Amino acid sequence: MGGAIAHHHHRIGHESSTGQEIVRALSGIQRDYAAVGDRRRIARAALLSTDIVTITVVSIALRQQSTLGS
Repeated sequence: MGGAIAHHHHRIGHESSTGQEIVRALSGIQRDYAAVGDRRRIARAALLSTDIVTITVVSIALRQQSTLGS
């Protein structure tokens, strides 16, 4: 996941926080808890088709906006 986050940060010209020490430390703690089964599973509602359409439309609009501003 960190690779995808870093990629998108760099793509829009921002420095990615994934390499910062605090982010790496927190990720390590999260992995440790998950490995021993101490991390609670948080149930999430499934995305509906309308949610996906909304996310896609907003994403396209933001992309078009950012390319117009460049």
